[in-house]
Amino acid sequence: MPIVLLRIRLCRPAFQVYELWEDSDALAAHFEHPTYQQMVTLLHSAKIVESVNQAYLTERSESVYGPNGEKKKAYFV
Repeated sequence: MPIVLLRIRLCRPAFQVYELWEDSDALAAHFEHPTYQQMVTLLHSAKIVESVNQAYLTERSESVYGPNGEKKKAYFV
């Protein structure tokens, strides 16, 4: 099942939030939840003036290390 990654970069102060969602419907439901609005209110009270919000769809993932902990030389081959 694809995973939706939501990346939020808040520009002042600078920090990033990464959220993982099982699918698009789960992410959409997140924005309707009361705790989401509470977070938005909190961030506005912190006077954050800009945010960059992106969603990414990941079809595949794998470890960056081999089975014995060695550094891999290629990925998704």
